[in-house]
Amino acid sequence: MRRHNRLHLFDTFLESRTVDSLIIMFTKNALPTALLGLSVFADLCNGFGLGGLGFKRTVADVSPVSTAYTSQAGTFNLTASQLSQDYKINSYWTIYFLHGSNGHDYFAVGHLSAKGSTPKGANIRVSLLDINDSKYFGTEHSDPNAVFSNETFYYKADKFETYSTASDLYSNQVVKSTVEGAEFTLVSEPKGPNFYDAGSGIYMWGTDWTYEAAYPEQWVTGNLTYNGELIDIVPEKSMSWLDRQFGPGFGAEGWHLWILMFDNGIKTCIWRSEAVGAAPKQYFATFMFPDGHHEVYPIADEIHQSQPFVSNQTGFTYYGRHKVSIPGIGAEFDIRQPTLAGEMTSPTDPTPLNTLYEGYAIASGHIGGQRVSGWGVAERKYPSI
Repeated sequence: MRRHNRLHLFDTFLESRTVDSLIIMFTKNALPTALLGLSVFADLCNGFGLGGLGFKRTVADVSPVSTAYTSQAGTFNLTASQLSQDYKINSYWTIYFLHGSNGHDYFAVGHLSAKGSTPKGANIRVSLLDINDSKYFGTEHSDPNAVFSNETFYYKADKFETYSTASDLYSNQVVKSTVEGAEFTLVSEPKGPNFYDAGSGIYMWGTDWTYEAAYPEQWVTGNLTYNGELIDIVPEKSMSWLDRQFGPGFGAEGWHLWILMFDNGIKTCIWRSEAVGAAPKQYFATFMFPDGHHEVYPIADEIHQSQPFVSNQTGFTYYGRHKVSIPGIGAEFDIRQPTLAGEMTSPTDPTPLNTLYEGYAIASGHIGGQRVSGWGVAERKYPSI
């Protein structure tokens, strides 16, 4: 593989514009980050992901099961994987990057985390961020009376519903939330190649295996409600990422996860999951390229984090900026959250087990000698042992 000299333009240029000791408390109306380098990111991203211009789609109108893609990476029985699995981890997680008919950009999360193949103990997480206004709401709740199917992809709970209207269970996915502050009805259709974590979709997580694959740049239609206004989604400037994960493995000692989508079509999922007992830690990045092929590399042990802030619900400390290096592919990323918010927790039991952080992020850096910029999510899970 051809190697290029690393570029340090971003570190040098942005470092002097960083506030590394910012401590704030975030509330339902989240405080915006002090983005002293905002104009720099605007230049790098051509405005995409910064609020108001939408998100740049890069994939063709082609099914993820096209042989042009499946010959390039591991695959799985996608229909079977959409069925509920009787494992400790049984997760349907969708993040949305949306451009609204009102000219604003939005980041939303719809997450069903079931424990096995029954509704008992399932958790629902939803959030909505207006990227332009920096207004955020997120929460978690459970519903012991939810309706759950083991024969198709269907789950209905109080104020949350997710299902597929397609016979293959994945080519059409619906997520509905009527939770006040995070109300939306969104329909996703997979386009382009699927993303298989670790290249095959199967890897060790915690003390056992996990399966994880994603539909990374889906076509999205539907609407959301913001400040009492019903806003239609502009699909040409929007996308969603459905992550399907199940298995006996679980990173109970906590993790960082970054999912980044670059405007040149490259996508990456960066795992930094801590070791559980004698099992190994999982520090690796999966890259998927526009032709569908995957490459997997270890990440550097150290991440440089700054801009700490404290949740007034859980007391947990989060960080609004991370620098991550993947030496094997010559990649370095500066990942920032324009709004310091993303926690979803139970209002009545805000423990680590019931809390997940999903912060909207923008990123700049390089892969080899190629300068890249884009957007994604910064996820943080505190240890829940």
